[in-house]
Amino acid sequence: MTFTLSTHSQAIYAKLDINLQKIPLEKRHHYRAIKYFLTVEDEPLPEASSLEQVSRYLQSLYHLCQLQAGEYIKFILSIPIFINPSRISLSLPLYEYLLFKGLSRTLLEESQQIINSLTDTDRDITYIIMLKARALSDISGATQDACLLFKEICSKTQEGSDIHTEATARLGIRQVSSGIYQEGILNLKKSLTVIDYLLEDHPEFGDNKLRFYEIKSDILESFAFYKMNSSNFTQAIDLYVKIIEIRDKYGWLHKLIGPLVHQGILMRRMGNYNQAMIYLNEAKARAVEISNENNPTWIDHHLAYVHLNQGKISEAEKLCKSSLEGYKRIESLGGISDCYEQLGLINLAKREIKDAEKYFEMSLNIRKSIGNLHGSASSVLDLALVYWHNKRYLKSIRLLLLGFSLYYKIGVLNHVRFARMLKLAYVWTLGDRKWTM
Repeated sequence: MTFTLSTHSQAIYAKLDINLQKIPLEKRHHYRAIKYFLTVEDEPLPEASSLEQVSRYLQSLYHLCQLQAGEYIKFILSIPIFINPSRISLSLPLYEYLLFKGLSRTLLEESQQIINSLTDTDRDITYIIMLKARALSDISGATQDACLLFKEICSKTQEGSDIHTEATARLGIRQVSSGIYQEGILNLKKSLTVIDYLLEDHPEFGDNKLRFYEIKSDILESFAFYKMNSSNFTQAIDLYVKIIEIRDKYGWLHKLIGPLVHQGILMRRMGNYNQAMIYLNEAKARAVEISNENNPTWIDHHLAYVHLNQGKISEAEKLCKSSLEGYKRIESLGGISDCYEQLGLINLAKREIKDAEKYFEMSLNIRKSIGNLHGSASSVLDLALVYWHNKRYLKSIRLLLLGFSLYYKIGVLNHVRFARMLKLAYVWTLGDRKWTM
C-alpha cells in the first residue's frame, strides 16, 4: 500500500520516527495503522464536528497504546490543532483542544486508555494522570474524583517541582469553582508563591516560562471568581483586567472569553446594565470568532439576567430556555441547575409561584448531587422567597437563616453580601422583582 502525504502529514510522521525493526511482527499492523491515520491526505471538511477534526489522531493514540509507545503518545497529545484556521492562526495542543471544545469525556477516555496501557511499564505516567484529572474537572459531578487525583499527584511528586506546582494550582482552581473556598484559596496561594519565585528570580526559566504564566493567569482567575462571589467587586474587576492583559500579551485569545463574561456579570451586579451588555456581547463575538460552540450558551444565561434585572421578562425567558437547551446538549449539570434557578426567578417575577418552586427544587437537587456548595446556598434562599409568597413565613425565615449559615460556612458571608441578600429578599417579596443576585 502506498501513501500520498500532505505537507502537514509529512512533518508529523517524520517527527514520530518509529523504528519498525523494534516492533514485534505480531504488532506491526498497529504500526501500519498509525502510518495510515497520520498520513492520510484527506483533511476533514471545515463543517466537520470538533471530534471528527481530530479523529485520526485519536485513532493513532489507540494503536500507539497497543505498542506501549509512551514517548510517541506524548508527542501526539501535543500536536497543534488550529481552532479556526479560516479566521485566526491560534492553535492548541490536542489535549487542550479537547478541553476547549467541551470534549472532556473524550479526553478522559483517552487518558484512561493510555494509563491502562502503560501501567505495567517503567514509564512515568504522572503527566497522563494530570490530563485525566483535568478532564474530570470539566465533567459535572466529578469534582471529588478530580480533587482526589490532583491530591494523589501532589502526594507522589516533589514539592516545588513543575508537576507538583501545577497539580496544586489545579486542585485549588477546582475547589474554588465548587465553593470549597478556604481550602482552595490556600492551595492557590501555595502554588502562586512557587510560580512567582520561578518567574521573577529565574527570568531565563526556559520552555516552561510560558506554561507557568498561563497557569498563573488561571490562578488569578480563580482569585477573581472568589472575590466576585465574596462581593469584593472592585478587587475582582482589577484582577480580571490583569488577567486579560496577561492573556492578550501572549495571544491566548481562547482564554479571554471567561474574564470578559465575568466583567459583564460584575457590571450587572453593580447595576451598570449597559456596560454589562457591552462586555457580554464582546465575549459572544469572540466565542464565534474562535469557533467555541459552548460559550454562547453560558453567555446567553447571563444576558438573560441583564434582561431580568431590567424587567424584560419575555426576553430573559427566551434566552434562558435557549441556554438550558444548550446545557442539556453538552450534559452540563452545573449549567442546567443555573438555568433552573433562573427559570424559577423568571416565574417568580411572573407571579407563577408554583412553577418557581418547582424550578428552585430542581436546581437545588442538582447542585447537591454535584457538590456545588455555593449554588446550594443560593437555591436555599430561592426557596425562602417561594415560602414567603406561599405565606409560610416561619418556614421562609428558617430557610433564610439556613442560607446565611451556608454562606458563612463556605466563607463568603460579609456585610456586603448580607445587605445584598436582605435587599434581594425585600424586592422579591414586597418590591418590583427586578433585582437579582
